[in-house]
Amino acid sequence: MIPRFKLILNGIRELWYRSAYDSLSFSSLKPDSIDVGYQESHEAVHWIPAVEVAHQVKRAYFTHPPSQLTYQLKVPPKGLFRTFVALRPEAWGKNSGGVEFRVSVSSQNNGQSTSGKSFSHPTELLKHRQWREFTLDLKKFANQEVNLTLSTATPPNEPADHAWAIWGNPAILSRRFLGKLWDFCTSPLRIVKDFLYFIRSVFHNSYMIRSMVIRDIRARYIGSFLGVFWSVIHPLTQLLIYYFVFSVILKIRLGPEYGGTNFAVWLVAGLLPWMFFAEVVTRAPAAVLEQSHMITKMVFPSEILPLAHLVAAMINHFIAVVLLIGFLLVAGNAISLQILWIFPSLFAVGIFALGISWLLAALNVFLRDIGQIIGVFVNIWFFLTPIMYPLHLIPESLQKLYNLNPMLHAVEAYRVGLLGKTALDLEGLSYLLLVGLVTFAVGGLIFKKLKPAFADVL
Repeated sequence: MIPRFKLILNGIRELWYRSAYDSLSFSSLKPDSIDVGYQESHEAVHWIPAVEVAHQVKRAYFTHPPSQLTYQLKVPPKGLFRTFVALRPEAWGKNSGGVEFRVSVSSQNNGQSTSGKSFSHPTELLKHRQWREFTLDLKKFANQEVNLTLSTATPPNEPADHAWAIWGNPAILSRRFLGKLWDFCTSPLRIVKDFLYFIRSVFHNSYMIRSMVIRDIRARYIGSFLGVFWSVIHPLTQLLIYYFVFSVILKIRLGPEYGGTNFAVWLVAGLLPWMFFAEVVTRAPAAVLEQSHMITKMVFPSEILPLAHLVAAMINHFIAVVLLIGFLLVAGNAISLQILWIFPSLFAVGIFALGISWLLAALNVFLRDIGQIIGVFVNIWFFLTPIMYPLHLIPESLQKLYNLNPMLHAVEAYRVGLLGKTALDLEGLSYLLLVGLVTFAVGGLIFKKLKPAFADVL
């Protein structure tokens, strides 16, 4: 029953590949070079139109290890190398140490390379007495001329007399319309998969992230007498200066709709999420460049670099929030349960800032002007966000346009949470969260797409 079920599954898989992919079979290609070490070299490599293994017939190359077949070809967009590997049935009971199958690809344009391997040992492993699928993703070589090498080798000091290796139906596959439609329909699943991979990467590299955050915070105050206490002094002095200027000197008052809230406190409550967001975004372009020595010399999860900046900024942000809460309590203001709205707001702003950071960090590797452009852009964005002025002062004709600014809703949510004078706009908070999730996904995908080229450019 089980073999029949497997046969049905293999049939469905083959039907899928035939309907979703165009295939460039190696049976129609002639190797550009053949390198063999077998004594009967003229027999070491030959093409057989029909080879049966475990009741399945495929067109195949017989190659006797050690051997190398090299092809020069152009990889189509979203190309996939696919083959089946096995040892000839006559060798299963012989004294064979198995065979390693390896596929190596190198670009003729930029020197990029990749490889994959599979080991077959049917003498000891019964599950190897059948065709076994072997694939290699070639997407990063799209539209490039490459050298593709099929090689076989036996383990050191193992006999090779009976180790006839078989490459079944080797081909380069490219997506048809059905395959592209499948990619589109499953893209949300791939996004979820990439997100789970990111969470796992964060967990596995938590010590590295913690070290980066500590080093980042210490580097700001290295050599100073008060050290990290400056992270408390800076926001405290800023709060006192705003209070003195706007409340004591200018004596600015808010309208009755804000319940008599002090203008300086109202201003600082709105500045908190913006300062957190602006710090993360303005530092983002340099995130990858600052660690170029690590990226070029080791396998390194560079996606955690903007995250380390985010965590460092979040620590400073929490200090500023605690200081403002303490100031409110000293001034006789009550803190209500609405303060809990700060946490979903901070989460939404955090993923929004991280998505933008991934995008800017990746683009700045290739276009170094990004770091200068973003500083100007953030300044303009600041004055287009109702932080220094109340929302009701915006003309009615521009209200809908202003509501498209996600940071407006973050500012308003913080003011509701910390001051508790008005009700929270749940629709605005939902919009902020939605924009944050979309930006997080798009930024992460672009960073993942550009990441393989970082080492070459840096």
